[in-house]
Amino acid sequence: MTLILTDVSVLFAPLADSQPRRNAEAEAVAKLVARAFGRDAIKTNAPDGAPLIEGSAASVSISHCRNLAALAVSPAGNPLGIDIERPRRQLATVAPRVLSPSELDYYSSFPSGLLQAWTLKEALYKAAGITGADFARQLRIPLPGHEFATAVKPSGEEIRFSVLFSAPIGFMPDVWCSLVAKQ
Repeated sequence: MTLILTDVSVLFAPLADSQPRRNAEAEAVAKLVARAFGRDAIKTNAPDGAPLIEGSAASVSISHCRNLAALAVSPAGNPLGIDIERPRRQLATVAPRVLSPSELDYYSSFPSGLLQAWTLKEALYKAAGITGADFARQLRIPLPGHEFATAVKPSGEEIRFSVLFSAPIGFMPDVWCSLVAKQ
C-alpha cells in the first residue's frame, strides 16, 4: 500500500513470517526501496545511522514493527520521520522517561495515547536528527492548543515540525503510524 500526503509518500510492506525477524525486516525494506527508487537502488546509512538512498537527494525514513515495514520519502532537504508500532505493555514503563510531565498527563488519558505518543516521539527523533536527544526535554510532541511538534537543538534553537499523520493504519488497525516533517 502507498499513502501520499502532499509531497510525502509512504509505502508499506509485510514482513515474511518464514524468516528471522531481522532478515524479514531487511527484505521488506529492500522491496520498499526498490518500489520507491527502482530495483537497482541501494540503501545505505549516514554516520548517525539515518537511512540514505545512493544517488538520490530525497529524504527518507524507515520503520518496522513485528509484521510490517514502512518507508517515507520526501523531496531533498525536507527532513521527515516515520514510526510504526503495535501496542506493547512496556510503553507504560518507558513513558515517564521519554515524555514530559504534561505529555504524560495528556497522552496517558486515553486508550491509545501512549502508543501515539511513542510513535510521535520516535518519528520526531528521526526527523530532527539530534543524536543522543533527551526525549522528554528536547523532543516536544503536540498537546491540546499546540499545533506543531518541536525539537530543541543543544544550542537551544527550536525547530518546528508538522504532524502529517498520527493514527492507526487503516488496513492494519492495531498498528499506529506517526509521520512528521520539518516545516
